[in-house]
Amino acid sequence: MPGTETLLTTAPLQDLPQVGKEDEEQPVEDRKSEEDETESLGPEETTAASCSGPTLPPSLPVNEATELKSKIWKATREWGYDQQAYSYRPFKGLNLLDIGMGQGPMGVVAMHVGVKSYKGMDPALCINRNAMTRDKRVGRAPNPIECEMVRDSAACKGKGEACEMFRHCTALMSKKYRGFPFTGLEMMQAFKGKIVLLPGTFATLRPTGLIQPGSFDVATLWLVTEHLPDNRQVIEGIFEWTKPEQLLALKHHNYYGFDGHHQKPRYPEDYNSKNVAENGVVFWKHLEPTSWVFNYTNTNRVRLGDLMALVDVYFECAWRATFVASWERALAARPQLRHSLEQRGFHQNELIINKWTIACVRRKQPYFPEGGSDWLDSRIWLHPPTDGSYIPRSLPKKLTKKMTKLTASAVVEFVPPGRQNLKRYLVG
Repeated sequence: MPGTETLLTTAPLQDLPQVGKEDEEQPVEDRKSEEDETESLGPEETTAASCSGPTLPPSLPVNEATELKSKIWKATREWGYDQQAYSYRPFKGLNLLDIGMGQGPMGVVAMHVGVKSYKGMDPALCINRNAMTRDKRVGRAPNPIECEMVRDSAACKGKGEACEMFRHCTALMSKKYRGFPFTGLEMMQAFKGKIVLLPGTFATLRPTGLIQPGSFDVATLWLVTEHLPDNRQVIEGIFEWTKPEQLLALKHHNYYGFDGHHQKPRYPEDYNSKNVAENGVVFWKHLEPTSWVFNYTNTNRVRLGDLMALVDVYFECAWRATFVASWERALAARPQLRHSLEQRGFHQNELIINKWTIACVRRKQPYFPEGGSDWLDSRIWLHPPTDGSYIPRSLPKKLTKKMTKLTASAVVEFVPPGRQNLKRYLVG
C-alpha cells in the first residue's frame, strides 16, 4: 500500500544502546534491554489448584485503599517498573487492554502516567498470590537451561551441582524472579474500578462478562508476540473484540536478528567465547536445529514477514523497524554464513532487524489485497522450519532495500496515507 517511508539514522552514528536511562525520553531502541520474556515464572505459583480464576475483589474503605495504593506504587518503583512508563505515556486518557503483561505491576505504572483505565489479560496471571514476578532491577540473568549447561560442562566435570560456577549461576537466576509483595487482588483493591487483572484469554473470559467487546480504546502487546504459540488467534481475537478505528500497538522482538535468541550476547563485540551457552547461539547459530534454544518453548520463531502480513489483514498500521549496525557488520564479515542463510530463504535484512514496532487502527473488514485468504491457513506460527522448506510471506519492499551505511544504526519507518496521527503511538 502507498504511504510515506522514512530512513533515520542515529546521531552520532553508533550502535543502538543496550539500556536507556531512567526518566529519559525513549530513544530508537527500547529500554527493556534484552529481557523481554514474560514476567510470570514458577509453576508452583501458577497452577490451577493454587491460583484463582478471574474475579473482582471486595472494596476497601477509601483511606485503606489510598494507603495500599501508596505502598504498591513504592514497591513498583523499587522493582524497577517505573522505567517502563514510556510504553504507556502516549495512551494517557485512554482505556487500555494490555495483553501478556505478566503479574500486574505494569498496570500500576500505566495508571501513574494517566491511563484512564487498565485491563491486563494474561493466562499466567495468579491474582490471589504473591506470584513470581520479574525484578526489573536485575539485568540479564541465566535461565535453568544455561545453568544445566554449566553444570554439565568440562569446567564442572565431576562436581555436579556442587560446582561453584553452577551455584553462582543458580543464585543469579533466583534473583530475577521473586514473589511480588502485593497480589493482583490487592492491586485491584487499591485502584478500584481502574485496574482489572484478568487471568485468561478472550475465549475463556467471554462468559465472565468482565471484559466487553469495544470497551477499550487501545490494545497493547509489549514484546509478547515473539512468545505466543498462535499469533493468528490473538490478532484475530483483538480484531473481534475491537471496533473500527480503535487502536492496536505492539512491539515485536525479531527472532531472526542477532539477539533473537533472547540470551547473551546481544552484540558481536560482547561475545565471550569461553561461555558454553553463548557458543550455542552466537552469530545466528540459534537458527540451527542443533542450538540449545532452537526448540525453546518461550520463543515461537515466527517469521517477521508472516507476522506483518497477518496484522495488515486486520489493522492499518504505521510501523518502525530498527536495524543494528554491528549485526550488519558481523554478517558482512561472514560471507559464507550470509550465503548459506540466503540459500535457506532468509533475506539479509531479516537477519539484522532488531525490533518491529507498530501503531494501528482496526479495519472495518479484513483486507486481502491479492490472492485471497488461503495463505493464512498455510502459515506456521509456532517453530517454522529454518532449513528452507518453509516459505514465509515476503517482507515489505521498504524493508528489503540494501542498507549501505554499515557504520550507522538505522530506523525504517512507514506511515499510511492520512494516518500521520498514528506516529504518536509508536512507542520506542
